[in-house]
Amino acid sequence: MKVFAPLSALVFAAVQASHSATWMGATHHMHSTADVCGSAHLSQCDFPMSGRRLEESSDSITVSSTSLAHLAKVDVTFHVATGNATDRVTAYCANNVADTADSEYIDFQPAGGNPKATLTFGPLLNMRCDYQFRYLKNLGNKTFQTLAVSPVVKMVRGNTEPLQVHIALTKNQDEMSISWTSDKVKCPTVRYYTETDSRESDEFTYVAATGASYTAADMCSAPANITSAQLYIPSGVHYTGVIKNIPAGATVKYQVGSNASGWSKIKDFVMPDLASKEASSFFVFGDVGTWVTATNGTGLPGRSAGTLQRVADDLDRGDHNYQAVLHVGDLSYADSIGYEWEQFMSLIEPVASQLPYMVSVGNHEYCYLNSTKAIDISGEAKTFYPIKPKASSGGECGVPTALRFNVPDNGNKVFWYSFNAGLAHHVVLSSEHDFNAGSRLRKWLEADLAAVDRTVLPWVFVHFHRSMYVSMSGTFTYTDILRPALEPVLKKYAVDAFFSGHTHAYERTCPVLDQTCVTGPNGEAKGPVHIMIGSAGKALDPEPWESRAWSIKQLRTYGYGRLHVHNATHAQVEFVLNSDGTVADNSWIVSDHKWNVVA
Repeated sequence: MKVFAPLSALVFAAVQASHSATWMGATHHMHSTADVCGSAHLSQCDFPMSGRRLEESSDSITVSSTSLAHLAKVDVTFHVATGNATDRVTAYCANNVADTADSEYIDFQPAGGNPKATLTFGPLLNMRCDYQFRYLKNLGNKTFQTLAVSPVVKMVRGNTEPLQVHIALTKNQDEMSISWTSDKVKCPTVRYYTETDSRESDEFTYVAATGASYTAADMCSAPANITSAQLYIPSGVHYTGVIKNIPAGATVKYQVGSNASGWSKIKDFVMPDLASKEASSFFVFGDVGTWVTATNGTGLPGRSAGTLQRVADDLDRGDHNYQAVLHVGDLSYADSIGYEWEQFMSLIEPVASQLPYMVSVGNHEYCYLNSTKAIDISGEAKTFYPIKPKASSGGECGVPTALRFNVPDNGNKVFWYSFNAGLAHHVVLSSEHDFNAGSRLRKWLEADLAAVDRTVLPWVFVHFHRSMYVSMSGTFTYTDILRPALEPVLKKYAVDAFFSGHTHAYERTCPVLDQTCVTGPNGEAKGPVHIMIGSAGKALDPEPWESRAWSIKQLRTYGYGRLHVHNATHAQVEFVLNSDGTVADNSWIVSDHKWNVVA
């Protein structure tokens, strides 16, 4: 089995914008209480420069190494004259970090009341910055005095190390887009060879990459458009190179980077045979983030890292022809906190660098209330709110998602697009854009579905973050709006399955139309099956299930989905538990797809 090192190390939990009771900071320290200095701006505390006493003090703070690799840990040792339990050792990550204000920390650990102790920080990501640690004494009244400052800790490969590697499908079936993040470099490049080339490893084909980046000013509103250690941090440059004319089934070995800045480790993927009519498989899940259950960050956690670990294990077994991951919205849950994007991209890299990682947009990627922009990155003037408005993205309005992830260029960036894979046509839609008749999304959707040749692509799947059918209490206001608006389209074009998330649980319906199960005399589907897999990381929703005739399976546990398209009439969906890898729900969709197909 492949060693999934980044996941075994990257057991992070997300820092909520509110810094709720349990949260984890950027250096992987689990906090059991909210930061007394407040969230985001840390404005509720005072860090007076006049209170610093460094030169004349014998207080000290040292580090086990001043040069670290990406995902390494560092021991920080302090020695002060007197300590109390509310003193803290703070972590900083910035260019010119020695000049960073004491208030601009990305994480901290309580000093514990001991005058001398060693604390471990990490694993530390290479976020294109240098790290430093400081001992801050709590003087009371939310005032902290800096007693000691550590040496600067630099990353071995510096700011241009190519990281966060992920691949995606394009609109052409013999291509693959390969993306990564680093600081700006000269001549960013993808270099690769296929095993069928029979070439030596130094005989690469080189493809130039293009880069894009975003600043705080590109966001729609606060807090995302505020530069702060706890909010927007420089995101680096997001590079993409597209390799072309790759034979189906070829194993591609590749690296990203440049001769000047260095190369990534050699990674590989198998070029999916998207035109094949043989069986094919896909991973489907939503609502991941970077949460874990283990407070000590060890072992195999049951939440976000567990999902990615299980997926990696499935890939290693090689017993199915997996062609893509479909992440149905709510990706990082960064919600304006920049370092959470860094954590999430590192979390998914081991899977996303070897299997196309196709994402859809949910509320935590896009929803905002107000904007400094006349038109946002999706081409809209405002968020679509069929129910109570909420700024779920913290003002990001889709900018990080659209610039970090590539998709086929046949719709509207990451907000809506489609692709064909084997016997299936996949449609990926933002749930946060107007889906009513006459809207941009709706016009594109109907045109896309109308163009599908069901003799070639018998299966049609729609991926949409919010659920149309869910029986958990408190969800019906939205579903009662979505269902009458969009279900007629599913019926008209005989959509076989509707995959969703948003509600943090698992649920599967019967084939259903207008809240009524619809099957043929032999149990064959005569309507879409709705499969909600919002259980891949975010805390499970506690609301009670309600009885609905169309609800076949309800599970409140962490896990992910596997979709197997066996042939033109039989598809299988498995829900796999993160806890032990067993299949908790195994269902089949049997259909001739002729129940209401438009000619």
